[in-house]
Amino acid sequence: MSPGQGASDARPKKGTRTRPRAAWAYRSRGKGEGFVTLAAIAFSALAGCVSEKQPGASAAYSPSENRGLESLLEQPRARPDLEENRGPSAPGEKKPPPRKGRCGAFDCAFFDGADSALAWTIAEHSPSVIAFGEAHAQEGTPGKSTALRFADELLPALAPQSHFLLVELLVPPSGCAEAKEKVQTESDKVTEGQSKENQNDYITLGHRSKALGVPVDVLRPSCAEFETIAADPEPVFRMMTLIAELSTKVVLEERAKAPSHKPLILTYGGALHNDIEPRPGFEPMSFGPALLEKTSGRYIEIDLVRPEGLNESAWARLAWFDALPSAESQRKPHETALVRRGPGSYALLLTAAPLAKEPSQELQQ
Repeated sequence: MSPGQGASDARPKKGTRTRPRAAWAYRSRGKGEGFVTLAAIAFSALAGCVSEKQPGASAAYSPSENRGLESLLEQPRARPDLEENRGPSAPGEKKPPPRKGRCGAFDCAFFDGADSALAWTIAEHSPSVIAFGEAHAQEGTPGKSTALRFADELLPALAPQSHFLLVELLVPPSGCAEAKEKVQTESDKVTEGQSKENQNDYITLGHRSKALGVPVDVLRPSCAEFETIAADPEPVFRMMTLIAELSTKVVLEERAKAPSHKPLILTYGGALHNDIEPRPGFEPMSFGPALLEKTSGRYIEIDLVRPEGLNESAWARLAWFDALPSAESQRKPHETALVRRGPGSYALLLTAAPLAKEPSQELQQ
């Protein structure tokens, strides 16, 4: 569901194209987590994917200087043990959720771990594309980041049946110096207040994916495409729409290559681009509707929510927010709550701390 919900409630007039009022409307100015796309994080170092703490950080992307990104994009080592695994269980084999309930105005279910919730969701929908969304961490947000929890708790269970992971990181092409400078200025406004570890966490996610045998890549606009951002009167809006356009293209290309025993294409990024039903004015920023159509309905979106940032985050601006504290109050300490917001649209409320157990084998059968 759209993280911009509530940022501006004005509906566009029929027949007109309305853009969000300002790019930084996507993030919370207070504590908690913001919803700005990772592309904006990338532009804060022009996709160097290196935090200020790391040596070799550069104001411009340079393959020779930023080995973090380059090593991420190298082909992962073969994992025969994973290749031998097969895809998701057939619908008839799915295990029912241990408990069902109502969380606010929405149906919800409670599972013994996020991996079990994923197994049930995959069996329910048989998706070929799963788009995960997060709220990007703000500076000072406590606890392990959502990206790292996805890398440690969910990705290992998904890896045996996953062909590809797209990290929604927009990497500037070589050249385009003037355009890069302008985009940098705009992105600085967006990423103000975000955690300096966000970039490193996404790089860690990419390396984790490689180690599990799942190829990973980022978004690679051409110089001409990149310059459309700088030339647009609202450059961050154009950045958001370009991410949706490129994501759609990459996902469909990789889906066409996926073998039957590893059918899943995964995306990971901000909880704006994966919306199946974007709110009015935000439609061009989401690849959800296009992928839902192109996959003949085999697309689902899952937004990941950490309870540490639940009460002081931009999640509170969403129409379905009341389901989250309701789910939090009903679940047992070890349980993960899955809230169904609509057809193929879910919010997964993680446990307060990672479970002290190995990933479930449900997805590896």
